[in-house]
Amino acid sequence: MTEMSANAFALIESRHRALLVPLRFFRSRTRVGANAVMLLIGALAFAVPFILTLYAQQVLGYSAVQFGVGSVVLAIGVAVGAIVGQAAVLKLGLRPVAATGLALVGAGSLLLTQVSVGGSYFADIFFRLLVVGPGIGLAFVTATVAALGGVAEHEAGLASGLSNTATQIGGALGVAIATTVAVSRSHDYLAANEGANPLVVLNEGYQSAFLACVVLAGIGLALALLLLGRPRREPHEPIDAVSVPSKSD
Repeated sequence: MTEMSANAFALIESRHRALLVPLRFFRSRTRVGANAVMLLIGALAFAVPFILTLYAQQVLGYSAVQFGVGSVVLAIGVAVGAIVGQAAVLKLGLRPVAATGLALVGAGSLLLTQVSVGGSYFADIFFRLLVVGPGIGLAFVTATVAALGGVAEHEAGLASGLSNTATQIGGALGVAIATTVAVSRSHDYLAANEGANPLVVLNEGYQSAFLACVVLAGIGLALALLLLGRPRREPHEPIDAVSVPSKSD
């Protein structure tokens, strides 16, 4: 059904005079790459905190308020990464900054695969968030710049909307993938180790979910290196005459 809807949308957009999303908008490799990278960033930005929240509450026994306060370091890290990323993109370009950000998220997720049943906030969470947070900020800002750079003024809203849509879809996919991996791994572990400690079973699933995040970060890193370049300034195209009211109207 989804594929049919996508095909129908592409067919309508290729024939309609007043296009919702002009297909030429996807001719830019950098713009397509930026939205693809944004989708992966959205997946990681939602999946990592979501699984970490489950681990902290269900395995370590933290309350929602306790972990909520403890996870503030992630938000601070994202903000710092975003601020640094804005300046770094101007000096270094899109590829190295986006690649660095995704590498940091991947490294932080890899460290999180070592979370344990007998862990603690500082040993298993705090320092990992110090790596993941700035990485998300760096990559997010870079993908945003790439998605909006060189866009004609009258299409800035469209570019921003596509970028935001990619983020939201990525978030839904990321949580779905991570939770599916976690549940599947826990189920398989319990089947092979009947009567195992429930906390160990949960922890096995969360470790695998973080490993899935490492894979997602690796895909995002590859896309950033392959597709992100310097955005080109597009010529300002005249707006369709049918959308401009005449003085006599």
